[in-house]
Amino acid sequence: MMETNNQLNIATLGTISYEKAWDMQQELHASRIRDEIPDTLLLLEHTPVITLGTRGSNDDLLVDTEEITRRGVSIHRATRGGQATLHSPGQLVGYFICNVRNIERKVRMFVTAIEDSLIQTLKKYNVDGQSVQNHPGIWIKDKKIASIGLSISKATTMHGFALNCTTDLGLFSLLSPCGLEPSQMCSIESIRPSGTECSVAHVIESYITHGIPSFGYADTVQTT
Repeated sequence: MMETNNQLNIATLGTISYEKAWDMQQELHASRIRDEIPDTLLLLEHTPVITLGTRGSNDDLLVDTEEITRRGVSIHRATRGGQATLHSPGQLVGYFICNVRNIERKVRMFVTAIEDSLIQTLKKYNVDGQSVQNHPGIWIKDKKIASIGLSISKATTMHGFALNCTTDLGLFSLLSPCGLEPSQMCSIESIRPSGTECSVAHVIESYITHGIPSFGYADTVQTT
């Protein structure tokens, strides 16, 4: 558990475009650097989008861009680390705007806290998630259920995680997600019995209750 002893603001935003969330992240990032706001977490869903991280390229796409557009999916460059990933409704996305002072020591701790927060949340759905060394994200045996990717500037983070809840896994056929085969992606819905309540709204409640304690904040403030 990280020991931050400060406040985390949590904002739930519903379903918004990647562009709108990116603009919000940039504004909040600048404010956090100036110490105008506390650490902040945005919890949301995205309209369908493929993002290419700093190591991503069009080579990660498995079909041509015209087919991707026809499927109603946009493509954007992202400043986070990693390759290509997909965001779409049914996936919980968390963006952290957090100060990680003494960056050499604490960045790894922060990523570990993100991993643990997801693992603790998945436990509430009887899903045994695990982190794997040198393979960022959360895994269920040989399948990946959550991706993690950050960028850090002036000791302040952006981006975060994407957890598949009721995601349309068929959309992963458009790309090589994180360099993997599309069939390696899974969701809570795909591995739990039919009828399990795992909507994004439900998982957000579980994440706030069971995941956020992994970061060790003294206080959390939730807004909508």
